[in-house]
Amino acid sequence: MQPLLKNSTIEKLFVFTASQWNESSLEILKTIQAEFKGDIVVRSSALAEDTLLSSNAGLFHSELNVNSGDTDQVDQAVSKVIASYSKHKNTSQDDQILVQSHTRDVAVSGVLFTRDIQYGSPYYLINYDTSRVTDSVTSGLVSNKIEILRNTPTEH
Repeated sequence: MQPLLKNSTIEKLFVFTASQWNESSLEILKTIQAEFKGDIVVRSSALAEDTLLSSNAGLFHSELNVNSGDTDQVDQAVSKVIASYSKHKNTSQDDQILVQSHTRDVAVSGVLFTRDIQYGSPYYLINYDTSRVTDSVTSGLVSNKIEILRNTPTEH
């Protein structure tokens, strides 16, 4: 999607599972240090986070401003994210951890859905925040919203 954007950025993403972390955390730490310079964000992406029937936005931990060059800091951040998965009864070794550069000078951040999570209606839903904070929408704290109907008949 990044090539289509003119005034926005999608940060590079590195994804691994809790199982992969348990099997080879040292290799993952080396990869993170090789791929990222400066501060990173370590985010949750649990299987129970967003499903067809519910959203658990904000339930799991995200760690901001992690120094990618500090192995102990990255290790602790990943461990906190994985530990937060125990807040839900359906944890899995396939739960993922997302690592990306910490974006600076943010004007707007948010999340785009292609369906209404409550009813499954065919909407584009954009939840956004203009406060320059990058985790307010994903933590469930901000609910600025744009809804766009799609695939609906135009006849009355």
